[in-house]
Amino acid sequence: MYVKVISPPTYRATVTGSGVIALTVDPRADNEIVGDVTILQITIVVDDTPTDADKLTFTLDSNEGAAYDAIINESGVGKNIDGLLVWTDHTKYVLKAKDKLVIAYANTGTDTVSIAVLYALGLHL
Repeated sequence: MYVKVISPPTYRATVTGSGVIALTVDPRADNEIVGDVTILQITIVVDDTPTDADKLTFTLDSNEGAAYDAIINESGVGKNIDGLLVWTDHTKYVLKAKDKLVIAYANTGTDTVSIAVLYALGLHL
């Protein structure tokens, strides 16, 4: 006997730039997904150790309105990252219908930054 594990499809949202970095993950608009999605992983790649002290923020943009928006994570990138950071919080974040994940980084040091967000349909705890 064997067990076949069926995984739901995963999706990626990406951005790369050397100026202000802004990425809005909107699963319904990007992939016409209906239903909740779970953020599985956020990968950040920087071409060198950042020279600025700018904060990288992950914000839940709630469909319920600004009163329900929440900063999921906010941290100074600066010297805390040297090339690669993979964020996989033990608490998985679920985007409900029409919610969005907004990632922002001022990047005043003009480093080349790439961000990729991996998410899947449904609840994955």
